[in-house]
Amino acid sequence: MLNAGPAQPLVALLTPYDSSLYTTATATVTVDVLRAATTTTIAATPSNVSPLQQVTVNATITALSPGGVVTGSVRVLDGATVIGTAAIVNNNATFVVSGLSSGVHSLSAVYVADLNHIGSASQPTTVTVNALPVPTYTYVIPRVRRAQGSPRP
Repeated sequence: MLNAGPAQPLVALLTPYDSSLYTTATATVTVDVLRAATTTTIAATPSNVSPLQQVTVNATITALSPGGVVTGSVRVLDGATVIGTAAIVNNNATFVVSGLSSGVHSLSAVYVADLNHIGSASQPTTVTVNALPVPTYTYVIPRVRRAQGSPRP
């Protein structure tokens, strides 16, 4: 198996079935092996959460022709900020996000290339973190009644 890269030697060895008629021969050629392109997709569940709720981010990395198993890691971003890294297992990487602030977050995944594959980035997915409700307080002040016959203030 050849790894991707320029000037990879490829050796062919010919061993004749009848060495009395033929001799063993070898030939070496140099080939450039290109890395396979990849695509990265992302899913975040749930996509609408409370501030203390966790979000599971799953990134799937697919190697295009000639394919192969991608290795390495995926960076998870909130906008342009890296919020975590997850190892790739069977072309998937899972990361659990917690502590997101209230508001809309644009999460994406970036596959960091390995020796045989070109890196790629997902389209963003949106996660909305709902604000905690602001408590309201109602104060009830009891009315004081004067006893009958007592003077007015």
